[in-house]
Amino acid sequence: MTKALAQIWMGSTFEITREELKAQDAVILHCSGHLTAREEYNSLTPDEVEELFELRQARSGSGATLLVVDLAGVPYMDSQGLELLIAEYFRLKEKGVKLVAAGMTPHVIDRLKSTHLGSVLPLAATVADALQGRLMSEAAFNSQSLCNETVPLTAP
Repeated sequence: MTKALAQIWMGSTFEITREELKAQDAVILHCSGHLTAREEYNSLTPDEVEELFELRQARSGSGATLLVVDLAGVPYMDSQGLELLIAEYFRLKEKGVKLVAAGMTPHVIDRLKSTHLGSVLPLAATVADALQGRLMSEAAFNSQSLCNETVPLTAP
């Protein structure tokens, strides 16, 4: 796995690193921090949000067929964060690109369960699983334990 290109967008408590894997026709968005409307739109313009999910590979001109959103570093996600993922999932699906969310933290799993979006959005336990096409079944997702931890709404 080679890193072809990396771009970083940062907010006060939110960061996304974009990694292109040309050999696998994939792009990974490594997210860390709170994925909330405040962080998303304080750190990114609407055009930058769209550009972030754009899958053209700059040098080759060819497009990726898989976008993996790595959520392992996201302790909290609000409804705006979920809306962004779902909107991009359907937008990319129309273009023949598969979006997979991977590495969900307990709070994100709870959000996906409570909104029933876990049955809509393709999910993988890890980025490696997503890249290898190993997706979580609905039964496996539903067997995940509910989060009992308190997540602060703002970073310390």
